[in-house]
Amino acid sequence: MENNPTGGNHTIYASNSSGIWENGTVLYRNKSLPTVIYVDAVFRYMIYVPPIQDENSSLEICEVGIVGCLPTNYGPLCDKTCPKHCSGPCNLKNGTCTFGCLNGWIGHKCDIDVHCMVNSNTSVVTCVPIVDKVYPSSGPVNGGTVVTITGKYLGNITDNISVNISGVICNDVTVTIPNTELTCVIGEGNTNQTVGISVSVNSTNYSNQTYKYFSFK
Repeated sequence: MENNPTGGNHTIYASNSSGIWENGTVLYRNKSLPTVIYVDAVFRYMIYVPPIQDENSSLEICEVGIVGCLPTNYGPLCDKTCPKHCSGPCNLKNGTCTFGCLNGWIGHKCDIDVHCMVNSNTSVVTCVPIVDKVYPSSGPVNGGTVVTITGKYLGNITDNISVNISGVICNDVTVTIPNTELTCVIGEGNTNQTVGISVSVNSTNYSNQTYKYFSFK
């Protein structure tokens, strides 16, 4: 750039929404205007506001060079991969999801399931258990059937887990695959008990009392 006007500040703005400088973020502001200005930002519009705006002021822009990462990468060397659940390119500096998350995901990097909650004080993530399948789907009324439950956020071996199927407590809960599969031994029931399941992991509960998961014969 070559600078003719004197006095006041030269200001360069960046914006993702419009070409109006009032809506932009300041990238550079100084009384001097160097030959080369380096900025690191994500934007759609770049706006230059000279210190003096009249018919006698002039500005010659020799070149604007734009060097950026692929939409899927970020970092100084573009060698880091954006989170896979971002809805659009991520922040070039820290990889946060600038344009939000795909459906089903939350968090700055869209790495938290919508069924999870983040404690704002401790940053601890708590997820609600989800049951996808119960196998087998039936067993004798005198109990003793080993039932396998698969899903998400079903707990780890150190968690306090309780299971109730068709209104009957399922004992000896064992996590066979952390968070996704557990087994338990269903107690004695009757043929009228045919619907419902509840799973509690450290007092975080999943309950569906309308679907038929297991019936007694």
